[in-house]
Amino acid sequence: MQSEAQREESSPARPPAAEGQGGGALLLTGLKLKLFYFLFYGAVGVYVMFFAPYLRGLGFTGEQIGLVTMLSPSVGIAATLAWAVIADRIGAATRALRLCAVVALLPLLYLPFARTPLAVGAVIVLHNLAAPAIVPLIDSVTFEWLRARGAGSYTRTRLFGTLGGLAVVQGLGMVLTSRGERAGDIAMPIALLGIVAAYALLAQTLPPAPPADRPPNARDLRALAGDGRLRLFLFVCVLHWVSFAPYDLLFGVFLRDRGMPSSFMGLGLAGGSIAEALMMFVFPALERRFKVGPLLAMAFAGMAVRWGLLSVSHGALSIAVLQILHGVAAGLFWGAVVRGIGDLVPARLRVTGHALFAAVVVGGGNTIGYRLAGIGYDRLGGAGALFGLAMFLELVPLVLVLLLGRRFNPEGRHAAPGEPAPHLVAEQQK
Repeated sequence: MQSEAQREESSPARPPAAEGQGGGALLLTGLKLKLFYFLFYGAVGVYVMFFAPYLRGLGFTGEQIGLVTMLSPSVGIAATLAWAVIADRIGAATRALRLCAVVALLPLLYLPFARTPLAVGAVIVLHNLAAPAIVPLIDSVTFEWLRARGAGSYTRTRLFGTLGGLAVVQGLGMVLTSRGERAGDIAMPIALLGIVAAYALLAQTLPPAPPADRPPNARDLRALAGDGRLRLFLFVCVLHWVSFAPYDLLFGVFLRDRGMPSSFMGLGLAGGSIAEALMMFVFPALERRFKVGPLLAMAFAGMAVRWGLLSVSHGALSIAVLQILHGVAAGLFWGAVVRGIGDLVPARLRVTGHALFAAVVVGGGNTIGYRLAGIGYDRLGGAGALFGLAMFLELVPLVLVLLLGRRFNPEGRHAAPGEPAPHLVAEQQK
C-alpha cells in the first residue's frame, strides 16, 4: 500500500490539454459531471424502482417482464464494447458520449405509447444500442478530468449519482401516489424520457477530455484479454451481479406485493441512498487502508446478510433499515470496482476496461439474472424467495475473494490515476 507521498510521486504530470484550462473552466466541468451523474442515476432509479411495476400495471406476467428486461443487457454487451473500442481508438470519449446519449434518447420517445411486450421490447433493444455504454464513457471522461485537476476523487464525484437516484425516485414516487397509484401510469415513461433528454442535452456541453498518453493498439488489447487477474476479478463480480438481479428487476414489485405505496420507494428508502453517498465520500480513506480483495469481501458479506434478512421482511420499518445496509455494501462495491479497474487496466484502455466490466458483469449478469428472476417470480410465488436464493449465491464470490483476493494486487501497490498497472506493462514489453 502506498503512502500519500508515494502516490503523489507516481502520479503523472498534468496532461498538456489541461494546461490551457483555467481553474474556473475545470471547476465548471466538474459541476457538469456531477449533474450528469445526478441525472443519469436518477434515470436508473426510475427504471429500477418503477419500470417493472409499470409493466405489471400493463398486464405483463413476471416471465414477460423478465424476458423484456433481459433484452436490455443482451443487446448492451456488444454495443458497450463497440462504443468503448471506438472511443479509445479515436481518443475522444467525450465526443462518443455526446452521440451515445442522443442515440439512447431517441427510442424512448415511443415508450409512452408502447403497451405490448413486443413494442416495449423493441424500445428496450433500440435504447440499449447505446445506453449501456454511457457509464464507461462518462467514467472515462471523469477520470481524465480528475487527472487534469491533479486532485479529487472519483467516488466523491460519483456520489452525486446516488443523490440523484434518491431525489428522482422520491419525487416520482410522490407524484405516482398523488395520482392514485394508477396501473400502468403514463407518468412513469414520461418522467424517464424527460430525465434522459436532460442528460443527453447536458452531454453536448461537456468539453473534450484530455487525450491518453497514446492510442491503444492490438497488443494492448491482447494483454488485457489475456490477464488472468482481470478475468478472476470479472468472474467474482458477475456472480455478485447475478445475485443482484432480483433486486434490480423486482424490488419495486416486491414492495407493491408487500402493500407499500409508490411514495415509500423514495421516502422509505432514503436511508439507503444517503448511506451509499456517505460510503462513497469516505471511500478514499478506506482504499488507503485496504486492498481490493478485502473491500470486495466486505461488500459481498454485507449484501449476503441484506438478501437473507430481506427475504423474510414484511414491515416498512425493517425494509427501510435494511436499505441502509444495502447502501453501505453497494457503495463499497462500486468503490472497489473502480479501484480494481484502475489497478488492472492501463489509462489508455480505461474506456475499454470499464466497458468490459459493463458488458461482462452488468450485461452478462443481468442477461442471466433477469431471465431467472422473472421465471422464479412466477414459479416461487413472489420475490421474497428469490432474495433468499440470492443470499446463498452471494456467498460464492465472498468465498472466492477470501481465498484468491490477493491476486488482484500482488505488487502491493495501486496504480496511480492514469498509470498503467505494473503487471500489464510487463506483459506489453514481452
